[in-house]
Amino acid sequence: MSSPTVRTDSPSEIFATYFTANANLLDIGGKPILWYGFSFLVGSSGDPRVDSDFVVQHEGPRDTGPFSFLIAGLTGGQTYRIAAWARNEDGISYGETLTITTFVDLRVQWNERLIGAEHPTLADTLNRLFLVEHNIDGTHKH
Repeated sequence: MSSPTVRTDSPSEIFATYFTANANLLDIGGKPILWYGFSFLVGSSGDPRVDSDFVVQHEGPRDTGPFSFLIAGLTGGQTYRIAAWARNEDGISYGETLTITTFVDLRVQWNERLIGAEHPTLADTLNRLFLVEHNIDGTHKH
């Protein structure tokens, strides 16, 4: 007999504080699956492992096919490394490690009474930086 075969698939629904991790259990290895899930770590290097990093898991048994888990409680704009895994009596196997960067939450809230009338609001500053108007020939409008 042998360890299972699992593939880490591309994540979906990536937001600032969560994403959906996806995988596919390709082969159970001849013995029932005891546990399966995802391991993940913060940063852009290394391979996440069950015994040393963050883990989301579900108890078996399970058959081959796709599975997904919601990975939540994350930090916006942070890079994570994630790998699917599955364990049977013969051992544990990992899918390929993927790198995911969560989105930055751009919702801006402000209170002009706290900022003060003499200071520009954050929205004004962002508008000046990102909403520059251009003429048809590509030059900036003044």
